[in-house]
Amino acid sequence: MPDCENCGSAVSADYVRVFAPDDMETVRVCPFCEDKIRDGTGDVRDARSTRTPRSDDRDTDDQLVTDGGEAYPDAPITTDRTPVEELSGKDLVAEKRELSELLAEGCRPHTDEWHDYVYNRSWDVWNEIRARAETEPPTCDNCGESKWSQAPGDPVRCNGCGVPADRETEQAVHDAWNRMESEARNVDPDDVGGEAA
Repeated sequence: MPDCENCGSAVSADYVRVFAPDDMETVRVCPFCEDKIRDGTGDVRDARSTRTPRSDDRDTDDQLVTDGGEAYPDAPITTDRTPVEELSGKDLVAEKRELSELLAEGCRPHTDEWHDYVYNRSWDVWNEIRARAETEPPTCDNCGESKWSQAPGDPVRCNGCGVPADRETEQAVHDAWNRMESEARNVDPDDVGGEAA
């Protein structure tokens, strides 16, 4: 199993396939890195605050908790995050990518409650991105729905009827999602419904 280049944590081959640059055999950072994160553009940068390390010999009281947030053992983030509607466009997209990485890893070794928090927060972030973007994904030929989802390693599926998208539609959905992120990155909370920042 490959290891993160920064912190040495084990990461899955699928995680490397999704998040490593094409010219690398492993990732530069992972959700368990204390001091580095991948920002919304895919570049590695210093974390704004130290995140909890992944360590089996660590006391579970030794967790990152700020402003009374609820912490879970080995959690790289806490549940006291800024409301999504208050995030800048750049921070919104960066958090979406961070949460996607956590979900791609299955939020291991965290609790079901932690996974539920990350999953629900991810949907809140995505819905805020949709609200700030003008692009709409293509509609499903089967039911006419324009909401799609994709689990790591699975095909894009229509949220209306559950039918997997064909290759052309899947590419169109991914293109739309990328445009939505780009549009949302340029819109801050005060600009929602107005011009981009």
